Formats: sequence, C-alpha cells, structure tokens
Amino acid sequence: MLRISPRNIRMDDTKVLKVCRVSKEIQAYKNSKTDKMMKYFNLVCAENMKTYHVRVYLTGKYEMFKEGMTYKFKNAVAKGENELWVTKDTTIAYAVPVTVHPSLQIPPLPEDVPPQGVVQDLPSALKSPSKSTVTGKIVKVSPLKQVRDGTLSVKSLLMKDNDGLAKVCLFSKNAEMNYEEGDVVQITSVYPKQFLNMPQLTTTSESRCQFIPNTLNVSDPTSEELKAFENDTDFLNSTSDISTKAITLTDVLEADVYEICAKQGCRQKKMIKGQCPVCGGQESATEKNIRALFLYESEGQKDRKITMFKGAIESAMNKNVPTTDKNETLMFLIESLPISFSGCISASNIVYNINTDA
Repeated sequence: MLRISPRNIRMDDTKVLKVCRVSKEIQAYKNSKTDKMMKYFNLVCAENMKTYHVRVYLTGKYEMFKEGMTYKFKNAVAKGENELWVTKDTTIAYAVPVTVHPSLQIPPLPEDVPPQGVVQDLPSALKSPSKSTVTGKIVKVSPLKQVRDGTLSVKSLLMKDNDGLAKVCLFSKNAEMNYEEGDVVQITSVYPKQFLNMPQLTTTSESRCQFIPNTLNVSDPTSEELKAFENDTDFLNSTSDISTKAITLTDVLEADVYEICAKQGCRQKKMIKGQCPVCGGQESATEKNIRALFLYESEGQKDRKITMFKGAIESAMNKNVPTTDKNETLMFLIESLPISFSGCISASNIVYNINTDA
C-alpha cells in the first residue's frame, strides 16, 4: 500500500493528458521505511505546451496505456508542478484527444535519463520532471553557510543563460568551491524544487560543477529579471559584500572523533549505536569526523567559544587532522596552537569563508 505523506497535495481537479511515452517494463524500488518493494511504471504525458511525468502505482493498468492516446486522471497526487502520482484513489478513463503543440519537446522517461541528467536550458530545467544538466553565467553568489551542526556546507548561485535566470542550491564540496560573478559553470544532476514558494534547482550527491570557457554570450540580467530575487535572503549579500576578520584559535576545550554514515546522501551523519539515524544503514565511512570546541580571539575579543568540525578545522590549518584515535587528535590540535586564519562567523556561531592566505 502506497503511503502519502502530509506534504503531498492531492489534486481536486482533473487532468486530461496525451500519453507520449510508456515504460517498457514495470519499475521497482525498496521503500526504506517499510522495507517493502514498490512497483510502478512511468508515463510521459503532455497537453498543449506542457509535459508531465506521471508515476502509476497501479501496475494492473499497465496494458491500458498506449502511446498517442489520451486519458483522464482524477485525484492524482501532485508531486510538484509537472509530476503526478497515480494511486488507488485515482480514477483513470479514456478521453477525447487533447492538442499537443508540434514544437513541444517531449522529455525521456525517468529511467532513460542519463545519470548526469538531460542537457536543458535553465527555464526548462526548472520545469523538468527529471534531473538536468545546466550551463550558465553566474550573476550572484551567496555566502557559504554551514548547517546540520556545521557538517553540511550550503551555497546558492544565481545563474543566467540565453533563456532565463535560475537559483541553484549547492551542497558539500560543490558549495565549498570558489565562485565569482561572471564565471560560467556547468552543473550536472540538478532537479527542480520549491523553496518558500519559489522555484529553484537543487544539486544531488551525484552533481558535479565544472568551470567552462565563456562562449555563451549571455547578456547581463535586466532589473525586471532580478526583481523576482530581490527579497531572497540568500542574495541580500553577495560574497564580495562579506567582510572577513582575523581569527586565532588559542585553546582546545574538548575534541571528539566519531564514525559517520558511508552514504553520501546522509551527509556525514553521526552513527548512533552503529546505525545511521537517517537511512538506518550500518556501514561507516572510512574517514571519521571531528567535532572540537575551541577558545578564540578576534578583533580584541578573547576567550570566546567556537565549535568546528573536521572540514573547517582542516581548512583553517591547511593540513589534514588524524582521526584514528581521539587522544591523538586532541594532542595534534593542541600542538598546532595557535591556529590563525581569516573568515566569517555567522549568527549561529559557525565559521565559514575560511582563508589561510597571509
């Protein structure tokens, strides 16, 4: 039985769509929460100038769907602007054919999408039911943020191509790269997401960011184009607007070394009693994480506390920190004091934009 979470929105209206593609075979995946195999098949449907990805969990209806025919879907579950899930509560009927514009590009079935996603322009990627690869010129770069107790780096880019603008949210190593306004980047495996009622593109653990030569000939965004992002708090300050300060770690109050989940998607979540609290897996990563509490001084203030994790500590020291043994790690940190660098400290007491250049 398919369980629908409260975040899903059940549609009250009826969609009448032409089926353009049908899965060649039944698809399946294991539900990590129920440990049950979920079976379904995919449809790529269209009406006028819009395409939809429809996931059908009623596998008994597989033979009903034929490419080129039109169907009515009542009470399907909306999973975004362009995706529907057909469940036991959905009514399906044959319908009068609808018109599909001849210039409309029909995307592939999700199972046929390459790992890096289909190459698309930014506006198309924002509406795509599957992963995309996008290329654009960077218009704005948000400051780097650290969330999940400092274990996850987050940064946003505002990108422009010849067809429009899009905000792209980056995580982990992709977020920690240095981006500047005017750079042209290609980002793979992004998918659309609504955040605070605004569409954006979000990277995955498989996403890769690559700087490429500027051959796009993209014009600067107009004030009208930027208006949609004027209240986006991520871009209220660009990286060039953020002032860093000199920081010196003077003392170590405590240090902990702990095992983390091996899965990239769990983003270095601490293992609890040998199990990941996110995915439930029991496989630990080869590298352990470090959480250390320091005293620091900056701009005349002394003996202030700051918590830092392995990535930030190694960036501040510009060297690797041993993680084999807790006591070894503690002694290594003590012997490395004082540790001086420049950076920013957020309102939640997280260090970011670390720089060790003199």
